Amino acid sequence: MEDKLRQEGVTVLRSPLRWWIGNPDQLRDYPFGRSERVEKLALLMCECGAEVVVSNTSVIRDAADAARQVGLPHLWYIHEILSRYTALRTPLSLSDVWTQMAELSNAMVCVSKAVQMDICQFAPHVAETCRLEVIHTGIRFKDRGDPIEARTDLTIITGFSTENVIVCFVGVLNEHKGVMTLVDCARHVIHDASEIRFAVIGGDGGAETAFRRSIKEYNLENKFAILGHRDDVQHLMQGADIVVVLSRSEAFPLVVQEAMHLGLPIVAMASGGVEELIEDGKTGYLFPIGDTRAMSECLVSLANDPKRRQLMGERGMRRIRSSFSEERYVDLFAQCVVSIAADTFHKAECP
Repeated sequence: MEDKLRQEGVTVLRSPLRWWIGNPDQLRDYPFGRSERVEKLALLMCECGAEVVVSNTSVIRDAADAARQVGLPHLWYIHEILSRYTALRTPLSLSDVWTQMAELSNAMVCVSKAVQMDICQFAPHVAETCRLEVIHTGIRFKDRGDPIEARTDLTIITGFSTENVIVCFVGVLNEHKGVMTLVDCARHVIHDASEIRFAVIGGDGGAETAFRRSIKEYNLENKFAILGHRDDVQHLMQGADIVVVLSRSEAFPLVVQEAMHLGLPIVAMASGGVEELIEDGKTGYLFPIGDTRAMSECLVSLANDPKRRQLMGERGMRRIRSSFSEERYVDLFAQCVVSIAADTFHKAECP
């Protein structure tokens, strides 16, 4: 990433950061060296002649503190639904978290309406004291490559037949991504759609051992291929027939956008920003959180209807191109940054 940024003429400076929202170890480490980190960032802002500071995640606040210290406008771009993200903890109440973030910001920009609603639920006053808006991320529409080649490669790697209906899961194998749900689903679908197979792409996030054990316990080894971390995810995903998204909380998942770009139908839990991407019954299916039987019914329905899979995939491709392009996202975000700079312009008060 650094090399790509430098090729575009962007100056990249490294600075140690600590999470003020995170796991217990991260929370314990946060106070140590905080003032030094903030001072270093403040100096960097002065040296590079910054006019606006953007923090790209809610879990890091050092840049916001540094911007306040030197008097620069600050924008917080928020990607997390904190009330549902169990891996992220804070010693403060969510109301206090959002209140402090608003006090440190000229604008809080949310990656989805789901994130915005989460903020308003726990701190409704924030919308009155800080600019609060939604800018969906977008993706770059890369060459999709040859779908026949992708299908061939996926079947070779997984050992599945080209006649199988391959359901693809992409994500870290952990509780948050819902990978264990696949086992329950497989137990339901094998009776009504025996041709379904599951290709699982992603590194271990703490659940892989239990996942493999559960697959073996229910004699489902021939239904699953666990491929681990891959650098050719988009290529392999294109070889699948259906993509599943099983997180109980996703702010605005990239995997859904990529699947839509590839023309694949998606079956996903109706949670967070997923509902802003998928049109239920048109570009895929949404099912209630935790309802694996409903998920199984959606998969069986699509497995038995290749024409519907194709139609949903085509609709999804048109939707992602018309509403969630990288160009649209960049334009909207740039307009937001420029407007903040124009409204609050002044040079940093450097030491």
